[in-house]
Amino acid sequence: MTLEPFATPSGATCRIARALAAMVVVGIMSAPTVAAATIGTQNYPRLFGTTEVRSTNLAPFPKWTGLLERYFDELDVPAGDCQDANFNQCHLKYWGRFLDNLRDADPMVQLRRIHSYMNEAPYITDPRNWNMPDYWATPKQFFDRDGDCEDYAIAKF
Repeated sequence: MTLEPFATPSGATCRIARALAAMVVVGIMSAPTVAAATIGTQNYPRLFGTTEVRSTNLAPFPKWTGLLERYFDELDVPAGDCQDANFNQCHLKYWGRFLDNLRDADPMVQLRRIHSYMNEAPYITDPRNWNMPDYWATPKQFFDRDGDCEDYAIAKF
């Protein structure tokens, strides 16, 4: 069965996209142990003549740490109907089915489908959306309110 991600009403579409991002982040957040274990064992090429330095100090990255705090506060997804405007369990299930249908697809097909799906969300600047010059939205916030450049990147990640 192939799901058409935008066959639902536009409000539901945004919620579904947000659910996808939330699931992706959950998967990413469960993998840091593997990534941390491999960082010290591989030699990476120097990017623009720089040297990588491993650190657990995230203090220099307040937007990232703020996003992570908000993300973990949002992990409890409420029950709801897929017609609701806010992201809920129904949208999360829809997103799960969307991802399940991509599970055995070629990785480039997966990337293209997710990229296309997420790019359906309207672009809106942070000053207009959040009344702030720059705001990094969580995937759930992106599904609820759309976003700008980094919000798309975070949601797709």
